[in-house]
Amino acid sequence: MKNMVKLGVVLVLMMTAVGCQNQQLLQCQEENLALQEQLAVSEKQLADTKMMYDDMFDLIQAENVRLQERVKELEKIIKN
Repeated sequence: MKNMVKLGVVLVLMMTAVGCQNQQLLQCQEENLALQEQLAVSEKQLADTKMMYDDMFDLIQAENVRLQERVKELEKIIKN
């Protein structure tokens, strides 16, 4: 994603250097770059959130196994 942003910046600089003064085009390119940066931030946040939920799931699953084992132990005690 960073490469896309760099490419966009290079394109804007090149077009400006050759005299492209279409204000609407430049504005669209700037908006495009801003949106690409927002997308990169959102993708990072999504990945971080997914990792957090995966970690939470693993902890809950481990706790569930522990509780199931404890229930089996208690059932054995009750039967004896």
